Amino acid sequence: MYHTNAVVSSTILMYAFMCGRIFASYSTTVEVMVGSTAKLPCNISSSAPDDGVALVIWFKGSTPVYSYDVRDSGDPNEAKHWASEELEGKARYSVTSPYSHLTLDAVADADDGDYKCRVDFYHSPTRNSFINLTVIVPPQKLEVLDQTGRAILTAAGPTVEGSSLQLTCFAIGGRPTPRVSWWRDGVSLDDGDEPVTADRVRNVLVLDQLQRKHLGALLTCQASNTRLVPPLSTTISIELYLRPLEVKLLGDNLALSAGSKYEVACRSSGSRPPATISWWKNGQPVRGHTRETTSADGNVTLGTLTVVPQAEDSGQILTCRASNPHLPSTALEDNWILNVYFPPIVSLELGSNLNASNIKEGMDIYFECKIKANPWVSRVLWTFNGDELETNMSGGRIVSNQTLILQAVSRTWAGIYVCLSSNSEGDSESRPFTLNIKYEPQCKNSQQKIYGAARGEEVMITCNVEANPPAAWFRWTFNSTNLATRPMESFESGGGRSVATYRPLSETDYGTLLCWGRNELGTQVSPCTFHIVPAGRPDAPYNCSLSNRSHNWIQVSCS
Repeated sequence: MYHTNAVVSSTILMYAFMCGRIFASYSTTVEVMVGSTAKLPCNISSSAPDDGVALVIWFKGSTPVYSYDVRDSGDPNEAKHWASEELEGKARYSVTSPYSHLTLDAVADADDGDYKCRVDFYHSPTRNSFINLTVIVPPQKLEVLDQTGRAILTAAGPTVEGSSLQLTCFAIGGRPTPRVSWWRDGVSLDDGDEPVTADRVRNVLVLDQLQRKHLGALLTCQASNTRLVPPLSTTISIELYLRPLEVKLLGDNLALSAGSKYEVACRSSGSRPPATISWWKNGQPVRGHTRETTSADGNVTLGTLTVVPQAEDSGQILTCRASNPHLPSTALEDNWILNVYFPPIVSLELGSNLNASNIKEGMDIYFECKIKANPWVSRVLWTFNGDELETNMSGGRIVSNQTLILQAVSRTWAGIYVCLSSNSEGDSESRPFTLNIKYEPQCKNSQQKIYGAARGEEVMITCNVEANPPAAWFRWTFNSTNLATRPMESFESGGGRSVATYRPLSETDYGTLLCWGRNELGTQVSPCTFHIVPAGRPDAPYNCSLSNRSHNWIQVSCS
């Protein structure tokens, strides 16, 4: 039979013979929660129909603790009740045939023990009822620790996906010793508990290879030592660090125009905590404006990179990397090969086997137009001193797309050359290349060639030559009318010309002066020729007359 907060076992009937009398005895077990009410049964029925109860004495162990005495009055309603100091105020005895009950209120731990109810009848043999009162003390609390010994209140972890988790649940207190077990969704996971001390029992749960499905799983530890009340329990959840499951660059990998601003988006999902998005170019971190947003459930991270691509970025690998800082080895990447459109980048170079500082008249030279462009160029042009060049085979000029050939160059081809090219992104031109052509000195045509001089008159003869580089050295000789030749030493040179000082003293000093210039290429082949001819002084004026006058001037006319 079951009572509130108590369990009463079935009664076992026994008979004993003492001193020639028959004693009937009954054994009963009562379980009750500490602090509740216990009802200890005692059978007071007589074997004779007309017999009645004379005296009931309750013993705890061998010590009387309560009595019910009808002997003096003979009337059950006027029976005398007595309680020991231990039970005074908390025990009461009620009689309802065939059973009576000793009720104990606010049962304490000290009330646990063996009780005996002795019933004396007027005529029938004495009956003894034995009651084992078990006072149940439930466990006081549960404590859950992780493998590091840290107390867990609500959640275990976070721990890394793929690792193991060890949880130890301690039940503290309780009598009899409680059983400790682990449960998930009503299914037992582990009931292998073990006592640690007199008042502590533990159960160690080990979960190997934690998976994504374990995230948020609810694990319940229960401790119970009676069916009278629900088990003491505590529930914790599992927190996990999860690797990213996906990373993807969004949209199409279209061609980009250099210098324009673009936004590139990348999405990652599956990471816990949300993935961190980082951007890389050819394995190096990208410096630029970035931002990240996370979905409300934390499962999806969206990263955005603002880029202004340059020509040198074309062909490089742009990488979006999603990583969980707690699981660095599980990072995922998605890549694009950048296709950047840009106007042509043009440079003009003299042929690789030519020395720009040593180009001489008569040499064959060529230029190369180096072009880097995406998309490729649709047009290539050459200009000389601003004028477009075309092929002229007879003039020794060949234009072949990115190559310009000049055959047997002359000094007239010295000047500024430019290569121009175009594509869909725009037009570009190279830096100007100034072609410097060297040649030996030659006489300038536009200079005075005949000088008249009187005997003893000093004249200055200027020899101008064209040369590149300018002539730095000069040589003069004089050829007289009698074909005598002599060198001249009275001259000064500089700035590509030489000035000789000459004074004829006799008739044989009239003749021809020859001037040769020389630069690093050599001496001019044909000298500059200057003729010195006789010239007398004019006659004195005659037939002079005053032709006009005023107060402050006069006019004289002479022949």
